[in-house]
Amino acid sequence: MEFELKKFETVLEVSRLANIHYFEFTNRYFTRKDSHPFRELVYVDNGSIIVESENYCGELLKNQMILHNESEIHSLTCPEDKAPNVIIIGFECNCPELDRFACSPVTLTAEQQWYLTEIIKNGRAVFMPPYDQPNLKDMQKRENFPFGADQMIKLKLELFLISLIQNEPLSDNSQTIKSVNSKIAEIHEYLLNNYRESLNLDELCFLYSTNKTTLCSGFKQAYGTTVIDFVNRLKIKDAKKLLREGKQNVTQISASLGFSSIHYFSRIFKKYVKLSPGEYVKSIKSKLDLQ
Repeated sequence: MEFELKKFETVLEVSRLANIHYFEFTNRYFTRKDSHPFRELVYVDNGSIIVESENYCGELLKNQMILHNESEIHSLTCPEDKAPNVIIIGFECNCPELDRFACSPVTLTAEQQWYLTEIIKNGRAVFMPPYDQPNLKDMQKRENFPFGADQMIKLKLELFLISLIQNEPLSDNSQTIKSVNSKIAEIHEYLLNNYRESLNLDELCFLYSTNKTTLCSGFKQAYGTTVIDFVNRLKIKDAKKLLREGKQNVTQISASLGFSSIHYFSRIFKKYVKLSPGEYVKSIKSKLDLQ
C-alpha cells in the first residue's frame, strides 16, 4: 500500500507586497486621504497617531495596529506634542477574515510584535532604501539578498496574520521568544524603566546581586545585545523622537537622557544614526517634505 500524502489547507496567503516602511514622523505631520488596491497595516511602535478611515476614526496608541481594507480611504495625523514611530506594510491578501481588523485598533502581544520586527529586518535585507519615504511607489529589491529572505517576509507575515485571526499566541512554548533567566528579565525591565538615568554595570550588579560576567553573558544570550548597547539604543530612540518634536534643544535633550555632556551625546548619536543631531532633523524634514 502506498503512502497517502495529504495536501495542506491554505486559508490565508499573502500574494504580493507593496511596501515595508518604518517611519519616524515629526509632530503635526499628516497624510492626505488616500486609498490603495491592497491592505495596509499601520502599527504604532512609539507615541500615538490619529487615524481616519471609512471603518475607524480615532487614536492609535503605542503597540496598537489597524489594518485598512483594500481600496479603503484613510489618512493619519500626528499629535501636536508627539513625534511617533510607525510601521506601515502594504500587501495583497484575499482573506475576508482580516476585514474586521479595519474596524478597531488591536493591541499586539509581545510575540506578534516580534514577528513585525522580523518582517522589518527581512524587508531591509531584501529591499533597498529608502525605508521611510512617504508615497514611494516602487521599492526596489537588491540584486543579491540572503537565501530565503524574500520568502521569510511572506511566511512571517502570514503567521502574524493567522495569529491575529486566532486571537492567541502563535505557540504554547514559542521558540521565537527566548526563555530568559528571571534575574536577567528583571534587569531588562529595570533598564526599560530607568534608561534615562546614569547607569553603570557595577550598580546593576549590586542591585541584583550578580557579577559582570554573569550579567553581560546572560543579557547577551537572552536579548542578543550588550547592556550598554541596549541602553544606548533606547536613549537614541528617545532622542530622535525629542528632536522631531522640536520642543527642546540638543543640550536639553542630552541632559534629559542622562548623557554626561553634549559632546558625548552627539558622538553616540552619530555612531548609531550615522548623522549628527542637526543633520538628522534636516533629513527627516526633507523626507517628509517639510522644508
